[in-house]
Amino acid sequence: MTPSKSVRAIVRDRKSTKRVVRLGSKSCERNGSQPPRTLAEMANVGPATLADFKVLRIERVDQLAKLKPQDAFRLWNKLGRLTGHRHDPCVIDLFLSVISQANGDKPRPWWHFTSQRKAMQQA
Repeated sequence: MTPSKSVRAIVRDRKSTKRVVRLGSKSCERNGSQPPRTLAEMANVGPATLADFKVLRIERVDQLAKLKPQDAFRLWNKLGRLTGHRHDPCVIDLFLSVISQANGDKPRPWWHFTSQRKAMQQA
């Protein structure tokens, strides 16, 4: 599953010289952006992910900040149990992304976490 070119595009913000990466319909400054205050402000989080968070009873960024990377697998398994169907493994990548952001790391596209997920699955 490869993201479309429009999702991967790195563009220049016309009002400044900062590089901006487009993540879906959102953009995040790459250098020193403020940490997200709400789940909806997080990179890679759209309506479907917000709905998943609701199912998982995750309502605030600080709840994600308490999690470790390996908790992404636990969230994915729990989401599958609660919804009654198996979700694509890229959802784990997305959970790794938002856990990383909530813990103060710069936002990165979810597909940057695929190799981390695969390495964690092999361990």
